[in-house]
Amino acid sequence: THQRSDEAQRLPVVRLYVGILGAVAALIVGQLVALDVPLDPGPSGRIPALLFAVLLFIGETQPRLWMRWGDQAQITPGWAFAYAVVLVGSPLGAVIAVVLTHLYTDVRHRKGALKIAFNASQVAVSLSCSALVLHVFGVDDGILDIEHLPVQSAIGILIGGIVTFVVNGALLTIVISLHQGVPVRSFVNRS
Repeated sequence: THQRSDEAQRLPVVRLYVGILGAVAALIVGQLVALDVPLDPGPSGRIPALLFAVLLFIGETQPRLWMRWGDQAQITPGWAFAYAVVLVGSPLGAVIAVVLTHLYTDVRHRKGALKIAFNASQVAVSLSCSALVLHVFGVDDGILDIEHLPVQSAIGILIGGIVTFVVNGALLTIVISLHQGVPVRSFVNRS
């Protein structure tokens, strides 16, 4: 009962965090729209974007494709395909595809509303941050029509991938720390 009372006290903080994260997701996606970051990858990118989006969906919805560590840790191949959609020239399409895929899988697995809201916001923020990085490096129109990839674009692609991974991990670490009632640093040290 003591543990439940502690969890009940931490729940409003988790709800606040998820609400703020949802607002941040809306702002960042809005910034992508304001920057005119592509939704349509153009003629050369439509089929690859669609194929990678389908692979994203399959990778996230088929548990037999996941790598697992213990009871809770898992890695899905979906992020690689989501980032591939960004790279073929559809950053907004990638954000939409990854959010819809996560909404589908979370609803299908009957996850709670707070978990669903967190997951949708987390993936939107993580992938949108990488799209912003690619925009700064001039890679937002995709890489399919580039005959020779400039060094600046390659660096942007590398940094964008790292940003996706780091932002995603940081957002997850924070929500777990808040939920468990432990400082982020203590949680990271234990992990």
